[in-house]
Amino acid sequence: MKPAISATRIGGHAWRYFAAGTREGRVTSTFRHGLNALFGEESAPTYVSIQTPAAPLHPWAIEVPGMPPRSGVGYAVRGTQFAVETAGTRFELLTAAREPLRIAPYSLASAETAADNRVSLNRLLDERRPRSVEAFEGEIRAVVAQWQTTGDPEILLSIVGLGSGSTPSGDDVLVGILAGLTALSALSAAKQQLDASRQTLAGVSLRTHPAARQMLAAAADGSFPEPLVDLVSALGDADPGANLAAAATRVLALGATSGRSFLAGVLASLVRSSQSS
Repeated sequence: MKPAISATRIGGHAWRYFAAGTREGRVTSTFRHGLNALFGEESAPTYVSIQTPAAPLHPWAIEVPGMPPRSGVGYAVRGTQFAVETAGTRFELLTAAREPLRIAPYSLASAETAADNRVSLNRLLDERRPRSVEAFEGEIRAVVAQWQTTGDPEILLSIVGLGSGSTPSGDDVLVGILAGLTALSALSAAKQQLDASRQTLAGVSLRTHPAARQMLAAAADGSFPEPLVDLVSALGDADPGANLAAAATRVLALGATSGRSFLAGVLASLVRSSQSS
């Protein structure tokens, strides 16, 4: 019998995916705190991370108490609503805490506070600017500036897929924008932008890495990586103290460039909302 270990937490999108039926997949890569598995057909791939608590939880991740088995790339993974199994180890899912990872909309007062705290966040982002920049950073910034001026969500489609890795910088910026608009959705202008952006994303086939496509779909559905949820919450705090800097630092630690791009997107949404109010 395979050893049974209870998963501690599971992202909402991963939970719904496995609850819908049996999934057959394989390990595609390993990283410092876990592994990535690919499920489904190549025409509709789904990526799920099985990881330790040291890795930030995201909508398509399963958190387990210890390092999952270091199986090689191509090793079989099987998932159901009850468990995920790989390399002779079974991770129970029924007792895992299900985390929706959703951003709660600000009150009107918190929205004003977030606009004020934007200055501190922008300063922190400038202080942490790396020596080398993403090759597409200038192009991404120009597109975002055009969106801020026009408010046309279709403009943002041109940054999808710009950058390297499984979550290109343009995709990360767009996730940050969606996070900011979600938080600001009590404001009518931000709500209109959020609804239009969601409709635009739902109506096209995004040309980007499948993992990034999943991330964007989750963001459009209102679910985000946990550090980004915490950062946006701290941004609306009237007296964030060191919490805002600590939350921003955790976001900046995401990926090689993802953290900076997430923050840039959040800031862009705040600027857009201030121009519309």
